Amino acid sequence: METNFKSLLTQGARFLYIDTERSFFPGRPYVPGAGELPIPDAEKIIDPINSVTGRFGRRIDALLEEHPCRDAAYFASTYCRLGLAKKAYSQHENPADYTLTLEEFQQWRRGGVQFPFGADRFERHLHEMGGSIVLWNEHAREGTPGAQMHPGFTHEPSALFYRGGTPEVHPIGNMEDAGLIGRYQHDQVPAVFVAGISENGVLERTLTEIAGKGIKTFYFVDGIAGVQMLKIRQQLQEAGITGITTKDFIAQLSQN
Repeated sequence: METNFKSLLTQGARFLYIDTERSFFPGRPYVPGAGELPIPDAEKIIDPINSVTGRFGRRIDALLEEHPCRDAAYFASTYCRLGLAKKAYSQHENPADYTLTLEEFQQWRRGGVQFPFGADRFERHLHEMGGSIVLWNEHAREGTPGAQMHPGFTHEPSALFYRGGTPEVHPIGNMEDAGLIGRYQHDQVPAVFVAGISENGVLERTLTEIAGKGIKTFYFVDGIAGVQMLKIRQQLQEAGITGITTKDFIAQLSQN
């Protein structure tokens, strides 16, 4: 049976932006803070998203990535300043150059390297993340233009939620700190429609966690950049998560 989107909106369904900060957009045209960690063709999702967000009124949220300082343990530049040979992630680089392993970090500590973050906490984080993490360019730092919503979106979120907030733990490693899903449960939100940037599995993980709480979960397939949806569409479907186009969503709402 076809899902009744109009009914879900009447019941209080919400729209959720994921990682739609300036940092993740290449900047065509350029806006301050753009291009720090650019996702190819990210600008293509702006118009489709703008076409649907107005239907949600003030029920619009954003789950954003924000980093507290330039000396974060997951920024490659932090290690470069210490004279340690590490690069930021790029599809053109050798994975060993942008991946930091627990063994490598412990070896540096034994060698007397003094880190500008809590080494004990970060070492525990590395262990919790399976023994390695990917290092990134500096991006979306707190208080900088790169951490702000891209100005191309016409409907601003009424509530902002942030992942992370410590220099030792990357936001993908402590998403529960954001408080988003707890808020949805408290407010008895019937459904959530998601769009935005997917990098490092954050969008997919968010979708799965929301659906796991019994909330109807949808994503706009033309409103997502940074992931090959064909690779994850099956696993999302198995989790009860539905992909729709913005045009189909609008068309159904237009029906009598």
